Amino acid sequence: AAKVHELPAALLSPPAPLDPRAPRIRGEADLFELPGKPRAVLGYLSDKDWAFMEFLSFMHTSWRFSTKNRNTKLDLFAFAHPRWEKEVSRLCTVLDLDAPFEGFTDVHSQCFVVFYPPPPEEIWHGYPFINNVHFFADDRVAAIMTRHYGYIMKSDFDALLTPRVLAIAPDKILFGTMNYQIATETAERLVKIAGDLGLTHHGRHNLGPTWMGPAADVMELGNRTIPVLHHILTKEFEQKPEGGVAQKWFEGEGFPFWSAGIAAMYATEIVTNHFVDEYEVTPRMDVNGDALWPTQDVIHIHCQHGDKEFNKFEFFKHHYDAVDIANIDISTVRGYTMKLSVATYRALVGLLGGKPAKQEL
Repeated sequence: AAKVHELPAALLSPPAPLDPRAPRIRGEADLFELPGKPRAVLGYLSDKDWAFMEFLSFMHTSWRFSTKNRNTKLDLFAFAHPRWEKEVSRLCTVLDLDAPFEGFTDVHSQCFVVFYPPPPEEIWHGYPFINNVHFFADDRVAAIMTRHYGYIMKSDFDALLTPRVLAIAPDKILFGTMNYQIATETAERLVKIAGDLGLTHHGRHNLGPTWMGPAADVMELGNRTIPVLHHILTKEFEQKPEGGVAQKWFEGEGFPFWSAGIAAMYATEIVTNHFVDEYEVTPRMDVNGDALWPTQDVIHIHCQHGDKEFNKFEFFKHHYDAVDIANIDISTVRGYTMKLSVATYRALVGLLGGKPAKQEL
């Protein structure tokens, strides 16, 4: 059996409040050195039933397509729930964080998997989106990323990369765009929470869940997001008797209003406004999967709620089984997403000798 890592001490107790006087996240890395270093994409593979199919059909297949016959090294790191040991070990090199990192024995892009449990239930009460950042608090992960990689991207796995990601060398953190500030009350509330924490909010909102930038900056941002996320979940929402958020759906809470599901983005926004002097929110990341944008103009595609012509929920229910992908034009985001994901699914069906079960979400 592959090693399942123990969580670091920092994740075994409630996080300490964030110190407003902590150093700025300035991007002071050697920007002449970084472009020559490999890049990495990091994300978490949860224990949800559809998670492996999502990883395989969206992120992994687009990573393979984007790096094929390319000289730039872009490694993919899946921090994975132990449930997926059998499946992911066949795709990716199993990485032991406690052993010397030997990731560069191959000059080609590589996929690594780290079997990494979710954080303690008694602290986070099953909140799913802490899994997207909790490994940023692990010094072992930070050491690998900052010593060996120039740029890293944090991404969900219901997302696709495009070859353009290999050409991006940002001197500051880039964020995708996600419009979660539909209600002005949400923006006002986040400014107030920042003030309650002794932090300054400069009025910039709608920072998407995908980040890319110099490795040290992205790692530090992820680490600082954790205590603010914990504060929001425990102090800004009503709590269940057993712990955890009691979202008041019938009292005006829930997206597009004040939403626990968006709390990780709320926390990132607060931390970024206070600690990051220069950053950019780009429309070229977190692009909807059914967009008609030219694929060559896009860095990262995020299959989201509300997508129509390509919808990840319809994909998981096998509603694209009859689509003729032979002549689909991948020069548009919609065609790229449809062709790569459906082609991967059909290849899997061929290997299994039959369809996997429909994923009811």
